[in-house]
Amino acid sequence: MNLAVVFGTPSVEHLGSCVSGTRVADILSQQYRVKRILIGMDGEWQTTQQRFSYADQAATRKFYDFAQTIGRPQWGRVNLAQISRLLSDVDVVLPLTHGPYGESGLIQGFLETLGIPYVGPGVEACVLTQHKDLIKSLAKDETIPVSPFVSFSQIEWQSDPSVLLTEINQNLDFPMFVKPNDGGSSIGISKVTPNNRLEAAIDKAFTFSQRVIVEQGVDGYEIECSVIGNDEIIVADTLGEVIPSNEFYDVAAKYVEPSEIAIPARNIDRGTAKQVKDLARKIYRLARACGFCRIDFLVDKRDKTPYLNEVTAIPGCTEYSLFPRLFVQSGWQEVKLWEKIVNLAWERFKKE
Repeated sequence: MNLAVVFGTPSVEHLGSCVSGTRVADILSQQYRVKRILIGMDGEWQTTQQRFSYADQAATRKFYDFAQTIGRPQWGRVNLAQISRLLSDVDVVLPLTHGPYGESGLIQGFLETLGIPYVGPGVEACVLTQHKDLIKSLAKDETIPVSPFVSFSQIEWQSDPSVLLTEINQNLDFPMFVKPNDGGSSIGISKVTPNNRLEAAIDKAFTFSQRVIVEQGVDGYEIECSVIGNDEIIVADTLGEVIPSNEFYDVAAKYVEPSEIAIPARNIDRGTAKQVKDLARKIYRLARACGFCRIDFLVDKRDKTPYLNEVTAIPGCTEYSLFPRLFVQSGWQEVKLWEKIVNLAWERFKKE
């Protein structure tokens, strides 16, 4: 079987995607013929043998500084003929493309138009999970615990910010977290307390997205859950816990001053762990997910309620990333995990 691992994209999450792609391509090369395709910051697709790693501290620091300033991704017209040639001999594509270019359903829809099987969630699931307010609204309707939130567009904010600020202050308590509604890697997120300016945090988030979500903070443990499957849903037995190196798990705590990762999660009991995994299955189905994804929770320190934090359609797959590590800790060989994910893509393609 011929595989193509696609990574990069013109996004603030470019480096993380490249590191994920490099690692997964290395693993799959043990069993398959693998073509590595890099999508550059200009949107151009090309094969590459370049190596990407967070071990390159200079590149990681450059990425961190870059992620603070780039704002929304920019790309131009792509060469469709060139892309078609690159994919002409490929059986299955692995789009390990983090961020709004790769997790929003754009690449997934393009591959479906070409009739090429691909791993991971489809267009519908990508749209639902990429937009935080959509998946949280669905979860809330299904009585899945969700922290109170308010979301709005840039046009609404520019039209009358006082109305939105009143709504936020009436419905949410401090601390609050202000986030780009369709971003990842904790880029553009601010924690707001009574001593911080909420307006400034909202303006910052709007530099990365045309829609912003403001969430009420939860004093909880950050618990992450790895899931694979199509019709049958498999949740990794082991859960992970993030102990942030900063006040919260922001982009610096991920890439500059790495946080502690506890595997297995150390601050939740067996009963809470079972509740988290049961909710993960329910959310996976609710999101119409398939292939694989990562689902994150905030477990309240007082009453142990697991609140849905977010669903990541294309989770990080580096050597440090929790998605593969939780399955490995649960007894899977990593090469077997990716073989399973490739087979799930092929099975879904044949069925559809």
